[in-house]
Amino acid sequence: SFYVLLYVGLRNPQARMITISPITLNIFNELYLEYNETLSCPCSTTMVPYKNFVSQKFTFHPVCSSIFVSQRWIEALYLSNATKYFSLDFRTTASSQVRQYSSKNLILYLN
Repeated sequence: SFYVLLYVGLRNPQARMITISPITLNIFNELYLEYNETLSCPCSTTMVPYKNFVSQKFTFHPVCSSIFVSQRWIEALYLSNATKYFSLDFRTTASSQVRQYSSKNLILYLN
């Protein structure tokens, strides 16, 4: 029975908690290589503010920031008598198509 307890004790080592402060990326990587399965971080707060590693920068497609999606251009394309043109003629729907392309959601989606 002693051998069974010794065997079980050797097979299932007891977990121990070690606090390392301050921890660096190099220290964490070394510990991860050695204890990857059992390494845990019981952190309850973030030490690095999100703004230090998350950034938001929007860049618009050249067309999306051009005059071709401006309200003035949309109004210039509008034809009050569009029904006199064939239904597949671009002029009949140009204003509404450009208005749709100029919506902020679609512009962000295209980027």
